[in-house]
Amino acid sequence: MPVKSEPRFRQIYVELKAEILGKHHSGRDMLPSENMLCKQFETSRQTIRSALKLLDQDGLVSNLPGKGWQIHSNGKKSPPQPKHIGHILFLGRADQATSLQYKGINEQAGALGLSTELIPINAISAGSRNSVDFEALNTKDCDGIIYFSDSEAPFELVQFARQENKPVVQLGHLGHYEFDTVCGDYQSALSLAVHTLYELGYRNIGFIGQGPLHTQKAVFKSRLLGFREACRELGIPDKHLLLEWDYFIKADADTNFLNWLGDCNEPTCIIGSAGNQFPQLTALLARHGMQVPTNVGIMLIGDPNIEETRNFFPTGRVSMLIEPWEELGKICAQRIYQRIQGDRSPASLSILPLPFYDGDSTPKPQ
Repeated sequence: MPVKSEPRFRQIYVELKAEILGKHHSGRDMLPSENMLCKQFETSRQTIRSALKLLDQDGLVSNLPGKGWQIHSNGKKSPPQPKHIGHILFLGRADQATSLQYKGINEQAGALGLSTELIPINAISAGSRNSVDFEALNTKDCDGIIYFSDSEAPFELVQFARQENKPVVQLGHLGHYEFDTVCGDYQSALSLAVHTLYELGYRNIGFIGQGPLHTQKAVFKSRLLGFREACRELGIPDKHLLLEWDYFIKADADTNFLNWLGDCNEPTCIIGSAGNQFPQLTALLARHGMQVPTNVGIMLIGDPNIEETRNFFPTGRVSMLIEPWEELGKICAQRIYQRIQGDRSPASLSILPLPFYDGDSTPKPQ
């Protein structure tokens, strides 16, 4: 039985495909015109177009109306660019956390057709609200705002969102009830961290935070609650210290905590929410004629600078609760995209876990 030959258009397709893949193309190269291809292969225009359609399906060429068939660079069609649907502002701080958040926001927003702009502003705390000039920020030209802070959203932002009917997503804080909120699960993370440190052999575990204004923030309350719950479950002392911003001036420091730390004979670990709290703690101990025990371990919450902290505690174990800033930023961009697209559902709360990271190979304390 005679073997049937392939259709003519498929033979031409195979030959053109081999020619395209056998050369480097800049992305601006064009195939010969359909008339020239008809003459080259001595066939009809319909046959040529059938072959070109197969090449298009393979992502090797695209038909440009009025110009002809363009060959894609390296034989691959560029992915379609999303249609631009809006512009969002990210109001953040001038720190590494904001940089990581913006990286996630920008990546996800770009994939969704949103342009972004980072505007660093000072963090606004519950007791010293700074005025935010939204007119100066050109917010009327944006389609939505992502706001990063560990305190409540400023009144100006709430007012702007209401008046302009623009969506706002708050990042990092259990925020205003009208806004979508994206944050880390600090309560569960602190509880898990205390249990993990206990399994590593620590029986004295302390927590330091910034006070007194810091204690009014939901983020701090969640951290302290998780810490105290774990201490109660494990049957270990609940020891925490609030460092005043002007700790060098005040003389009424919590000496009970300092004495507990200075007198600890068992392996001890201190949990802090910022790297700069540990230098403050060291200075405060020195004022009272004390020093940090050499075997004290440190656990940082969201602070990636392990080496800087190790300068103050060179012999202790260093671990971290890592705040997934990039992932949080991506969720913010996705949520504000949904709002811009018309989602009118009630404000949502997205909470992500904080992974525990042991940043030290030091053996477990004995």
